[in-house]
Amino acid sequence: MHIFLTIQDVIANTAENINNVANQNIFGDTFTIVLSIITSICLSAGCGLRVFTPFFILSLITYLFPELIPLNEDVAFISSLSAVILLGIASLLEILAFYIPWLDNILGAVTVPIAGFSGVAMGAIILADLPPALQWGLAILGGGGATGTQLSTEYIRTFITAATAGFGNFIVSTVENIFALVLSILAIIAPILALILLTVFLLLIFILGKKVLKRRNNKKQFSA
Repeated sequence: MHIFLTIQDVIANTAENINNVANQNIFGDTFTIVLSIITSICLSAGCGLRVFTPFFILSLITYLFPELIPLNEDVAFISSLSAVILLGIASLLEILAFYIPWLDNILGAVTVPIAGFSGVAMGAIILADLPPALQWGLAILGGGGATGTQLSTEYIRTFITAATAGFGNFIVSTVENIFALVLSILAIIAPILALILLTVFLLLIFILGKKVLKRRNNKKQFSA
């Protein structure tokens, strides 16, 4: 009789635990975390193209639609009107500056470390609700991705500057501006689509980079 009661208690406890897991919606929470990580990755990568654009888009969207991407109270300042205005001005100035032929190459070189730090900061903001070790670990990875993106596009920009005497830089800057804007918006409203777009973009950069490197090597062999 005692054994029967013990088994009955175990079954009851097991059923209660199952109900608790179901009520916690653990799979939904996990999916939300995954989407947050994807958003962080894509926004950090956007910092590798334009430092301020992803921050401005995040600030603007969270200001207009705070329920779309809830932020931790510690970083809620980015959703304020003053942040929207300041980041909007900084983003506009950065975009315009990259259309000045001699200045865009200087900015491209200077913003390499800045893009890395911006990527880390963006990751820390988006993932502020995660445990600190996971939050900063992923944020640092995002910063590395931002740096890699910046270095890759700057390498291509340098080649195009040499090949077109700077006249082709307008096209590069326009592509970077549009992609940074679109990627930042999609990262917030459609993270999975943003990740697909980012993957395609990085593949194109890789292919174009290989072609640029091959042409440079051919020119060196020809001149030798």
